[in-house]
Amino acid sequence: ALSDFNSGLKHSQMIKGKAPLLSVQVPNISDGYVICVHCSHVCLDGDGFYSFVNNWSKLHRGETIDFTIEKALVLFQQSHTKEEVEQSAIANKWHKMNASILWQFAIIGITKVFSKVTEPIFISDNTIDAIKQSLFDKTGIKYGTHAILSALITRIFMRLNNANPEDIYSQMSVMDIRNRFESINQNYAGNAITTIPTPEFKASVSFD
Repeated sequence: ALSDFNSGLKHSQMIKGKAPLLSVQVPNISDGYVICVHCSHVCLDGDGFYSFVNNWSKLHRGETIDFTIEKALVLFQQSHTKEEVEQSAIANKWHKMNASILWQFAIIGITKVFSKVTEPIFISDNTIDAIKQSLFDKTGIKYGTHAILSALITRIFMRLNNANPEDIYSQMSVMDIRNRFESINQNYAGNAITTIPTPEFKASVSFD
């Protein structure tokens, strides 16, 4: 079991500042070692996690890495007090996540989502690539995987809920902002995603 190699992330302790957001352990097994890395999504998204591990590997092989950091994301230093950190975060439009907000998410999930669980839906890479090519042929625009998946999932949701053609929808699409800003390149290790809401549209609108 994974727990045999790593103690994992203790969210209740992380909230209190008593446990690390990133945990690294090197267990000794019979024929070698295993490097176990656990990291909270607060620190890294998927691409960021693999960039972190890849950069770490390169450094241990004596290779150089292209290290960049978005200075706007670093608002404080270790010498700052808790009050100074909070004031700086608020001044830069950061929003505090509290327990009541998390409970609202949990209640919504239990009452509106978990009660309507569908069978697993598989969307192949070939399907996504075919849609990308079709849209590019029609519009000349290269759409990313996140945009395609968002549109497909919305279509599936409409079908499962027997949407009427005049029903109004809007969706959130996730966008990777790496390579979209000078200081956030593809090698950036951190959270580098944002969500973009679409304008409202009718269920009868074409996929294009």
